[in-house]
Amino acid sequence: MQLEVQLTGHVIVPCDRCLDDLTVPVAFHGTPVVKFTTDSDNPADDNVLWTNIDADKVDLTQYLYDSIILSLPLQRTHDVEKCNKDMIEKLNKLIILN
Repeated sequence: MQLEVQLTGHVIVPCDRCLDDLTVPVAFHGTPVVKFTTDSDNPADDNVLWTNIDADKVDLTQYLYDSIILSLPLQRTHDVEKCNKDMIEKLNKLIILN
């Protein structure tokens, strides 16, 4: 069985610079394949979700979590003028110039 997964929305994460909450847009599209098996030991594959042949539900929890996490940018920061001014002030005091 092949699924089509479309995720759009926002995730709240800490800003890498000031640690205040930052809202990051998330968008993901994937087409995982669900394979049914009676064996509990199946090869790992990013696009194949294994489930028991007797199951009446397919658990997408881990797939959705991984998809959202991998959709986030590596650097998650506010624009400098939107960062917490107190934190930026403290960081500037700690900068060691060579």
